[in-house]
Amino acid sequence: MRRSVVCVVLMLGAVLATAQVVPASPPAVLWLAGDLHLGLAPKPVLEPLRGLLQGVGVLNLEGAVAEHPPRAEGLRLHNHPKALGMLKELNVAAVGVDNNHKLDAGRGSWDGTLQHVAGSGLMALAGGGHVARLTVGDTRVVVTQHDLTGGVPRDLGRDLTAAREKDVLLVALFHVSTPDSYLPPPVLKRATTAATEAGAAVVAAHGSHMVGPVVWQGNTLVAYGLGNLAFACDCTREKDAMLLRLHLAAGELRRVDVVPIQAGLNRQPAKPHPDPAALVALLGALGSAPMTLQGDHAVVQRATASAPEDPPR
Repeated sequence: MRRSVVCVVLMLGAVLATAQVVPASPPAVLWLAGDLHLGLAPKPVLEPLRGLLQGVGVLNLEGAVAEHPPRAEGLRLHNHPKALGMLKELNVAAVGVDNNHKLDAGRGSWDGTLQHVAGSGLMALAGGGHVARLTVGDTRVVVTQHDLTGGVPRDLGRDLTAAREKDVLLVALFHVSTPDSYLPPPVLKRATTAATEAGAAVVAAHGSHMVGPVVWQGNTLVAYGLGNLAFACDCTREKDAMLLRLHLAAGELRRVDVVPIQAGLNRQPAKPHPDPAALVALLGALGSAPMTLQGDHAVVQRATASAPEDPPR
């Protein structure tokens, strides 16, 4: 009997010695950026950011996509279809086209924008009808974008609830066209409330051309302004901007990084921010969640259950 027990123990030891421990999947990255206007021809305005654009990217494409520029007077933004190719090379998977410049090439250009975006291999984000369903590492994500130029869409809550499926992480993007401000306008606050009620894990906004506070509202991470990314026109002066880097694993948001950048304006290239600490300090002064600066980025600390954050006033 004793001999049998010894044999079993030895066999069990051999099995345990040869067994391989399967490590947990490392977090994968989904990054979000603000407003991008490419203009007439391709130009590598995002190339200096290549090292920061690792993972799967989503940004707002400001203006219609058309081969010929609009002839109407005033500010009219458009992007040549050939300029979209470089976005795929920089890991961009989806672009928001639902913004206040979407019809700048004429009302008939909307279908063309959707066709050109699809033809470039990207996904278009627009209202409730065009969402991006992505797999980032082992996490399924759905990304939406709504334009708030005319106010909060009547069906916003229903759109977001319909987009979110079981075990799918919802990222809700909003475009605002209110006067430039560091603080969120009331329309964005109302839309953010609808998104948190729909179960969004992340809410991010652009369109104001300025950075905004980064806060936790319950379990939802809210970035009230990502700022500019790059513009081919001389039509905005705001250079301070950021990328929002979301580390995802096992269907959860594991970590959030704020990556300070300097927007590329008037066809100049976007760059890593020359003073990341200054931008992080600005975000702190605006009421953002505490952040820990780590070189070229800052890690956003989570709100505690006993002290949940409120939206900035």
